[in-house]
Amino acid sequence: NNPTLELEKQIFGGLLVVPEFLSIIKNELKPEDFKNEEISKGVMAVLKGEDIVSSDFLETLAKETEFMVESQLEYLDNNTTALVNELHKSFYLLKLRAIKQRQQDVTVALKQAEALGQAQEVQALKEQFSLLSSMRMQYESHL
Repeated sequence: NNPTLELEKQIFGGLLVVPEFLSIIKNELKPEDFKNEEISKGVMAVLKGEDIVSSDFLETLAKETEFMVESQLEYLDNNTTALVNELHKSFYLLKLRAIKQRQQDVTVALKQAEALGQAQEVQALKEQFSLLSSMRMQYESHL
């Protein structure tokens, strides 16, 4: 079981099944938040209001994620509020994973820039890392 893939599927399904969830997070989701390219394509299509039936695989994936979220709703005795709360938690965890990955990437780039004596690049990367840290704290506060 891949926890990141499960989070991504839950977010995708949540966007398809719960319009309220879509309206709440649509401005915060970015393609780079997703490791799975097909899920990313599907999510971005939903956010743009496009039809996700562009490929058989994506249509199958959408049905799978819808079923996953609908099953979760059934487990929660059809309590949509509880489902939205669970989806929010998954969303924050997804964002945190993406931010942590970007922080790791920036750290590697920062070490390379320092080794090459690229002062301007080092400063820019430090600022980027600081911004990511601030975003990370913001999302962590929601959990």
